[in-house]
Amino acid sequence: MQAVNRPEGSEVPFSQHVGRDPIELLEPTEHRHWSGRWAALSGAALVLVLGGFLVGSQTMGPSGSPHLPEAALGGFAEMYVATLLTQAGEGAEDVLVPYLGYPPDLTGLEPGTWFLTHTAVWSVEPVEPDGWAVVVAAAQLGLQEGGYVPVGTFFYEVGVELTSTGLRAAGLPFLVAPPFSRSPQETFDADERFSDVVDEFLTAHFTNEETTPFDTAPFDRVLLRSITTERTVGDLVDLGVELLGIDFAGRATPLAYRLRVSAQDGSIVDAGLVNPVSN
Repeated sequence: MQAVNRPEGSEVPFSQHVGRDPIELLEPTEHRHWSGRWAALSGAALVLVLGGFLVGSQTMGPSGSPHLPEAALGGFAEMYVATLLTQAGEGAEDVLVPYLGYPPDLTGLEPGTWFLTHTAVWSVEPVEPDGWAVVVAAAQLGLQEGGYVPVGTFFYEVGVELTSTGLRAAGLPFLVAPPFSRSPQETFDADERFSDVVDEFLTAHFTNEETTPFDTAPFDRVLLRSITTERTVGDLVDLGVELLGIDFAGRATPLAYRLRVSAQDGSIVDAGLVNPVSN
């Protein structure tokens, strides 16, 4: 994907002049005329086919079209991550409505904090009948005094759901360890009644070099925004956690996390649970 939100003042490293195709210059005028008509007809037919697929997907609903092309799922997740990081923020939450269906709380995030040199879809995995976990890699530059500086490549997992009105992001993205990293994943969990436990876990997971599953700790500190109970099964409680990760330059990244805790003693049972069943 091409870079979005190019930093002001940066120069395009090359210029490109688009001239007429040499092959076109050699073609007879009549042949070029017919070729143009044929290309137009072919393009119209392709639009009709794609339009029929999209309309069919939405009218049939989630149960009628569970097998969407990976390109559609990946493209949706890729655009969502790019929009969130480069355009969204406090006062600019509405740019995420096409992806989430609502404007999320982005207090503390300044629009334009991040600039993406490129993004790529790393994987698309089904996690439920009408849901997928899409991992998007993003090479990021962070805003600081004097301009943007490289901060590395990060991997975001996006929960994508198919609803009666089309694709929807299940929430804020997860920050996950690089798929090719040999570092073991940590396993923890939490709930609103267990805010201290959740805060301790997030600190250890994202800021402590000795306990983080990432190559280096991605944040200097984390701000716990909310904890909601998503599901209770016996003595286990599944929690949805939203947080703001603050890096060493003071740049904020809004994220989500899922945890499972024991309702008896508040201990963490499991962490990073992938997208729960859609309501």
